[in-house]
Amino acid sequence: MTESLYLSDAQGLSVLWLHGSGVQPPLVGAVRASPRRLDAETVEETLTIALEGSGITAWLETLEARLADGRDGITPCYLHLQTVPGAPTWRSPLRGGELTLLEGDPTSRGVRLTLRRPPWWEGSLQALPLSNPNGSRLTGGLTLSNHQDDHTGHVNYAGLAAADLPGSLPAPFQAVLRAVGAGECLHTVLLGLGSDLEDADGALRHALEGEAAQAGAHAALSVITAGTASGGAFARLTWSTPFWAHLATWTLPAADLGYLRGRRVHPVLVLATPPAFSGLTLAWRVTTAPGAAPLAQSALFPAQVGHGLQVGPALHLPPLALGGGPYPALCLELWAESTPAAPCTLDVDAVHLLPAEGWLCAYPLGGTPAGWDLVLDGLEGRVYSREPATGARALTHVVGGEWPHLRPPHAHRLYLLWETQAGAAPPAQVTLRLFLRPRGEGVG
Repeated sequence: MTESLYLSDAQGLSVLWLHGSGVQPPLVGAVRASPRRLDAETVEETLTIALEGSGITAWLETLEARLADGRDGITPCYLHLQTVPGAPTWRSPLRGGELTLLEGDPTSRGVRLTLRRPPWWEGSLQALPLSNPNGSRLTGGLTLSNHQDDHTGHVNYAGLAAADLPGSLPAPFQAVLRAVGAGECLHTVLLGLGSDLEDADGALRHALEGEAAQAGAHAALSVITAGTASGGAFARLTWSTPFWAHLATWTLPAADLGYLRGRRVHPVLVLATPPAFSGLTLAWRVTTAPGAAPLAQSALFPAQVGHGLQVGPALHLPPLALGGGPYPALCLELWAESTPAAPCTLDVDAVHLLPAEGWLCAYPLGGTPAGWDLVLDGLEGRVYSREPATGARALTHVVGGEWPHLRPPHAHRLYLLWETQAGAAPPAQVTLRLFLRPRGEGVG
């Protein structure tokens, strides 16, 4: 066979050749049988290997150690495939395997190697071109703000065109964030990923300004001008009702509901002033008119003291009961129950409707050191900080949520909100880079 096959660790190091140009004694070569599909998640590879000369025992021990790595998953092991000389090399993680000795003696031995892997191969790491009003198809870093308003370039999303997404199967990605301001440290980071949220007529308007809300039935609303707020102002909500209180209502235009088509979103409440008191419970309702009976209601969630980002449970927008559209405009209502002594105040800068199609939260253990990148690494399944010059890593965050996947051939938008040591400051900015190993089945 003209194929080259070898095993390695996740970094492509500690290579053990099975067949091809890198073969060294005692390995002579291998014959690869046609891969066999065991189930929806597993393919079995069978290689018949010929060994001759000294060092056979040591070679077999090394191979058995690699198989153990694949079984336990603690130290990932990959099978690499190059179909013909000069072609790209693909890899697939080992999920287990067995070694069977065939006839032979200490200086000439046949071996049957059985390997189990997922039904896909992945290619080399590629930087993906990202776009928003701050740049078109950039791979070296696209600027995102910690808010979205009508000012030029003030956006917190990055777009990825369908034509720029390689591969044929869903695949995890690596997002690299770097704070723009000197001395800025990234603490809590929220990432929402959605597909097909734009077309020739426009795109989902996911950000609702606080000052665009109407006062709820149980609250007073005043607009406070602030240069550091999203849109230059925020809404101050004040209420005295000790039980459930309707605080504010935002309009959800029919056009935006058409982009969502019943998908789940997390409403994220962005506060100009983090709550300083405990005992505040929040909920979201979707209605046809302010104060009307709810079509849908989120689970209750406690407001987090000292945090500018308050993440609500996911809601279907529009509610599934409305079917497939066309949809009327709806209302999004904020409700609260508070145990502290009245009156209570909440300063709402904005509400961001972040897609739950791909949802990840990075919670700080200490935050990124100043000048370091924060890496949301779906390829390795971990979040860490990395020093740009040396590549040194530090465990600075833990993960909540499942690792999002990019899905060819769809266009995607990735949304970010974050807190720094100064809170969820809207003027904060990051640069974003995105990397992917494209996946496909029909490689070998």
